[in-house]
Amino acid sequence: MKIKNNKDKNRFEVVVDGYTAHLEYIPRQNHIVVFHIEVPKFLEGQGVGLELMNYTIKYARDNKLKVFPMHSMMTKFMSKNNKTHDLLLIK
Repeated sequence: MKIKNNKDKNRFEVVVDGYTAHLEYIPRQNHIVVFHIEVPKFLEGQGVGLELMNYTIKYARDNKLKVFPMHSMMTKFMSKNNKTHDLLLIK
């Protein structure tokens, strides 16, 4: 999957079979706030949301940012993944 950072819309996007899934964030000085994830019904169950969350973690790591997960799916993902705990803004 080719995920891109659409900086104009503050979201990570991926297009699969003509459908766009995205993860929206708010950029801050030293962290990003993840507040919305949308995966079209057609793409559900294919790991698209997981790929978007993994991309977000990689982006945060590469840019030395923390992550404030306001979306329940991202919160659950990060709380279950020990390798992301160091990126949590609030523990």
